[in-house]
Amino acid sequence: MQWQPLHIHHAASHVTGRISLLEGTLAELVFDTPLWLADNDRLVLRDISARTTLAGARVVTLNSPRRGKRKPEYLQWLSALENARDDSAALATHLERGAVNIPDFVWARQLNGDGMRQLIEQHGFYSGGLQPVECPCRRALAA
Repeated sequence: MQWQPLHIHHAASHVTGRISLLEGTLAELVFDTPLWLADNDRLVLRDISARTTLAGARVVTLNSPRRGKRKPEYLQWLSALENARDDSAALATHLERGAVNIPDFVWARQLNGDGMRQLIEQHGFYSGGLQPVECPCRRALAA
């Protein structure tokens, strides 16, 4: 894994950081100072001298695992998340990997409580504190 230093611009913010290419159009960014981001936020990436614009980027996920980022299963999941067109599709993709931390998902997708509640119910779950919990009885009642 090779890291390249660069400048990252987000809205009116500017920080330096590093980029590591994962596969295809997917890359991991690490910031030298924190940057408040949400899913689908747009970034401008410039070389470390800040003379050349390298690329535009879109935030796909805020939290990546410490290990296994290049494993085919993770890259496939990340590609599916990249292609999720709305909050419901993003939640379904996250649920494929297991439990979802509701406060983290709400922040990442910039949802309010009602919006998240509707998404959880739409997927046949109910809110069990900080994570959606499957409720087979709801599916049986809906049938």
